[in-house]
This record gives sequence, structure tokens and C-alpha cells, in this order.
Amino acid sequence: MRLTQLLDARAWRVLDARAGFGSRLTYAAIGRELGITRGRVWDLHRDLGHRLTHPSRLGPLRDILATLDAAWPPPAPPDESGNGSDEADEAGDEPGEGVASVAPVVATALRTARAIVDAAGHGPATDQDAHRLLLLPRALVDLGAVRVQARYPRLTYAACALPPAILAHPTVATVAERRRREAERAQRKDREHQHALTYGALAAAVLREAATPLHWTEIAARAEALGHRSPFTPRALFNALASGVDTFVRVGPGAYALAAWGAAPAPPYPALIARVLRAAGHPLPPDEIRRQVDQIRPITATSLQMFLDLHARLYRSVDETYGLRVCLATARRAGDGAPVAGRGSDIGPARRAGPSPRHRCCSPDGARCRR
Repeated sequence: MRLTQLLDARAWRVLDARAGFGSRLTYAAIGRELGITRGRVWDLHRDLGHRLTHPSRLGPLRDILATLDAAWPPPAPPDESGNGSDEADEAGDEPGEGVASVAPVVATALRTARAIVDAAGHGPATDQDAHRLLLLPRALVDLGAVRVQARYPRLTYAACALPPAILAHPTVATVAERRRREAERAQRKDREHQHALTYGALAAAVLREAATPLHWTEIAARAEALGHRSPFTPRALFNALASGVDTFVRVGPGAYALAAWGAAPAPPYPALIARVLRAAGHPLPPDEIRRQVDQIRPITATSLQMFLDLHARLYRSVDETYGLRVCLATARRAGDGAPVAGRGSDIGPARRAGPSPRHRCCSPDGARCRR
């Protein structure tokens, strides 16, 4: 065969480094290997493109390339990642001498090229000859030789489809792009599968594993460590705990348990304040209310004042004491109500409506009320 007469060893090495079956080297790396400058390698590579596309250069090899193009079996679709097709990897025999360092699919293609050349009477072909016969169309396509693609469509596609794929070939690039999109869709499906667990399900799983009530920040930390959601938002998990009244029970300040455990929920602060006022039977100053509520459940002065001023069940008297509106309405009907400071327009509807159906007074003057 006349492959050795086509180019010298240095030219073949430049083509193999740029379009071969291994890692693509930079011009600088090739220059260091050959002992020449990067610019000289670039000039040599471009000059090879002009020389190989000249009719007088490929003339002796046209018959061999045409034979390969006609007899080459349909190749497997290219893999942009350079792994080849699964069938080729599974079916490939052990690589022959001289091609042991290439992928199995490439070794199979080299043996196919040798068999076609020998059967057509152009041989005998060595492993190096087969390697260069497949390298040549890859290098020409990489250099932009469009006429070579048109003259040998099956051979150029088969050679460029071998790993690593030559994406300068339009069909190879199209198939590789399709493979990339399919891989991205698969990754999205994997992420969606990971997101299948809601924040509520994650919190329930953490509590079941702990078998004890936990503060919501600890639940969030353990749920994030499970790695089922990315990105993870602790506030979203807290919202799931607070809204999942059928699944979770708030048993303390920021602490939650599973409702299935039968844990008693911690009463809200307005209910605790109302309990203290009902037990006292008369309005109390804020300091005394806080002292008694603190014995049941700690509360800050700011939170207490907010509930006292804004909750509809409570009122403030002119003497800066606070009481229950239901008792106030009953006392007003008996003519013994204490003056109320602020929000006076709210008292009229309360007096007309009477006590809440959820409450009743145990004395006519409303001095003692209970649920």
C-alpha cells in the first residue's frame, strides 16, 4: 500500500494528534512533542489540508477509499462522549496487535477495514495501514474537506462516528446533539424523581426515624442531609410543618411531633391568656398575665403585648388591665361593666351579640366565666 508514500511520519503524527482516536492535543503540545513551535505545527496542519485535497495526492488511494465506502457496514450511532455504542463495546473481540490502546469499538472498525481491503485485493494491510485509512477521512473532514464527504459518504460518516466523534461532520454533529438532549432529559427526570418527596414527606420521614419530637430547625437539617431535594429551602419545610395539621402536632416552641403518636398539641398563646383571665375572674395587668402564662409556657413581653392589643377575644380597660370580651359583654348587660379604653366601636356589636356560644358565665354579673 502507498500510505507511507502519501505523507511522512511527522505529518501522520500531526493528523493523529488532531483527529485520531485518542485525546485531541493542542498545537503547543504537538510542538513540544515534535520539537517545533506551536505556530509551525499550525502551519503544517493547515498545509496538510491543502495537500490532501489535491487530486494528485489521493489519486493512488481513491480505489481503496471507494472500496471501503461501498463495503462498509452501517455504523452504530455516534456517541459524543466518546464511549461508542453499547453493542460495539459488548461484541468487540480483543484488540489485535498495534491497536490495544484504543477503544473496543475502534479496534473492531480497524479489523473491519483490514478485512475489506484484503478481500478486495488491495492488501495485505497492516494494523497501521487500517489505522491511517480511517484516520485520513477523519482528518479531512476535520479540516473542512467537503468534497471528501460527498465522494465517500458512508466511509466518512463511519470514521467520524468513531470515538471521539468528529463533530465537524454535520450528520455526526446532529446525532451527537440528539444524544446530548436525550442525556439532559434523563438527568431532568432523575432530578424530578428526587423531588418526588415533598417537604412534608421529608419531615415525616425525619420524625419517624428520630422517634421523638424535634425542633423544626433540626428537622430541616436532617431532611437536607437526606439529599432528596436540591436546592433545599428550610422555610418551605417549616411551612409544611405548620400547615400539615393532620400530620404534625406542635408540642412546644418550634417543636413538632407526628399526630399519629397521639401527642397533645401545645395550646396557642391566646388560649393560654384566656385561661389565665378566666381563672382570675377579673381583668389583670400585663405583668401578672405574663407571670402566669410564663409558668405554663414561656412568652416574651413583646409577644404578649401583641396578643393583648390585637386579639379579638381581649380588651383593655382605662386602668391598663386586660380582660375577656365575653365577660365584658355579660357585665355590661348587668350594668356593672368597667370602662374600656380604645377600640370602643368594637364593644357595641359585642354587647348586642351577647356572649360567645363557646362561653357561658357562671354568675349574673359576669365576675366568673368559664368555657
